[in-house]
Amino acid sequence: MDTSKIINPEAKRFINAFFANRAINREYYELVLEEQYDYRMVDTAERKSDSPEESLAHQAI
Repeated sequence: MDTSKIINPEAKRFINAFFANRAINREYYELVLEEQYDYRMVDTAERKSDSPEESLAHQAI
């Protein structure tokens, strides 16, 4: 994305950080196999981690 027209320095920093983080997330999710979408690293009665699918859903909302 061309950010040259954004004049507010805070907005420019935010959008640059957003797209940098988005690229990292996108790279990760492109590497996750479809059969791994429901995998939980922690899955006990006391504690459960989000699956990759759940984490992605949180980001999309």
